[in-house]
Amino acid sequence: MRLKFNSALLALLLIVQLNPGSLAPAAAQSASQVSVLSQVAGPTPFVEFVNLANVNPEKFTAVSFFITPKDGATAKAASATYSRAYLEARGDFNSSLATLRVPVTGLYQGRVNHVTINYFEGLNVSTIFTQITTQRWLDSRYLNPQVLTARNKNVALDYSYIMLKNWSTGYAPSIVDIDGELRWVGAALNNGPTQASTFQNNGVLYGSGSSLLRLELDGSYRTLADYRNTADVTNIGHHNYDAGKYGTLIEVDRSTEVEATILEVDEAGALLNTFDLSKIIEDEMRAGGDDPSNFVRRYADWFHNNAAAYWKTQDTLVVSSRENFVIGIDYETKKIKWILGDPTKYWHTFASLRKYALDLKAGGEYPLGQHAVSITSQDELMLFDNGTQSFNQPGGASVGENRSYAAPRRYRLDLVKRTAEMTWAFEHGKTVYSPICSSIYQDGKSFIVDYASVDWGQSIRLMGLGENDQVAFEYQYPGDWSNGWNAQPVHLENLNFLAPITYADDLPTQTVRLSAKNGSISAGEKLKLRTLVRSIPFGATAITTRVTGSKTVLSYLKQLGYRGQFRLTSASSRTAVKTAKVLISFMPAR
Repeated sequence: MRLKFNSALLALLLIVQLNPGSLAPAAAQSASQVSVLSQVAGPTPFVEFVNLANVNPEKFTAVSFFITPKDGATAKAASATYSRAYLEARGDFNSSLATLRVPVTGLYQGRVNHVTINYFEGLNVSTIFTQITTQRWLDSRYLNPQVLTARNKNVALDYSYIMLKNWSTGYAPSIVDIDGELRWVGAALNNGPTQASTFQNNGVLYGSGSSLLRLELDGSYRTLADYRNTADVTNIGHHNYDAGKYGTLIEVDRSTEVEATILEVDEAGALLNTFDLSKIIEDEMRAGGDDPSNFVRRYADWFHNNAAAYWKTQDTLVVSSRENFVIGIDYETKKIKWILGDPTKYWHTFASLRKYALDLKAGGEYPLGQHAVSITSQDELMLFDNGTQSFNQPGGASVGENRSYAAPRRYRLDLVKRTAEMTWAFEHGKTVYSPICSSIYQDGKSFIVDYASVDWGQSIRLMGLGENDQVAFEYQYPGDWSNGWNAQPVHLENLNFLAPITYADDLPTQTVRLSAKNGSISAGEKLKLRTLVRSIPFGATAITTRVTGSKTVLSYLKQLGYRGQFRLTSASSRTAVKTAKVLISFMPAR
């Protein structure tokens, strides 16, 4: 089989993605005369389902929506394009009744929303203009922030929406826009809210108990995996979820470990890797001649892992231990590579750990009680420095320094000279005290800063920074860190659920070379392939190929242009050879 693309349609859909609301009927021939059959309120005022009638089952290919921004808005319009294959898989397209259900997400609450819907039949398009009047959201905590610095339209930002990770309400997480409007909340779930979540692939991953779930923007959700029996997980939601090397890094508690274990899982929830920080550090301390028993204290919160990141150029897992330091772990060997932290803390009294310490160049500040580690586009370590001492060291052990303010910082590491240089800090006049939680993340050339515990929980302060540290806005929300302990820039604009249009039966055989030990393919190799084929369409079924040579399949798969799901199984295995043939089956997304 071969995937066959209608390039003209894809070009037209690209135009719609760039400016969905500007498409006039003259841009293409009119499609079937579809019309709005009904509008059904979603689980919250931020979601509405628009039902269309007179859909042509033979010709329908895609549909998009565009929500007109409010007057004076600087946030980009919430918009999305759905392929026929995607909507069929969800049950939103009924070919026998010729009806179509379009999820419209990111609506303004408590007002009339002007929505443009474009319905596609190949190159032909019908444009429908409709109004959606939403109810007012009754929870006021995110509706009217105190404006400390009004949105400065002269400061460009590369993001328009921010997801506040909260657990103070059953409707979590919450997404606000850069104009101070609340634009989405998670639907109330039977398993309750959690502070651990992340936005990826047009939806929200979040934890509950020992299970990982995925929440869609329309309010539907499903359980991906339960790790209680497979990974001894007792709590999957104590802190952050971050991007890993192959999948998502989720921080968990286990029966003997408190906030000292990281799992890496793929987008379907399959377990790829486990990083046991207790064992990693214990092994290193013993090898260095130290007794780890009074430092690594199982069943106690001795480590307090609150964030992690994958550093590609170092092939390193970067982990934030609020109690101790930021530590770099070699991804493959799981050995300590470096430590950046306050040398007045307890950890520095152990020679086996001290030998990994990076010396801070003059003029810099060590991170204290930090959160939200990430790697910037400048290939530097960035974090939110809370300026807070340790809370849970053994009796009589040093808890380190304290500062009277918090600040985001960046560091350049030189692992040859074993030094760290603080290259940037935004100290905000050293006036904001945010001792726990909080975050900073980069999006393009912009940053979003969340002072989540101002004056020990009096309020949350959300700040947008443009180039050259220009403040784009500064909003203050009531309540403590449970209303938004971490803030992630997200994109509700140009959400893309496209798929190819037609299929033929002459797919050329493609090959990729895989390293295989004893005839088996490692999880890492499988995930490398999974990364390559994220462009496979939702609607591709029963497409198979045997693979043996990487460059050919890499160039081919990159041309497919849409992400999907697949299953990878061994087609042959022989211990005498170092490569293995495999069979790839591309399946429709669920």
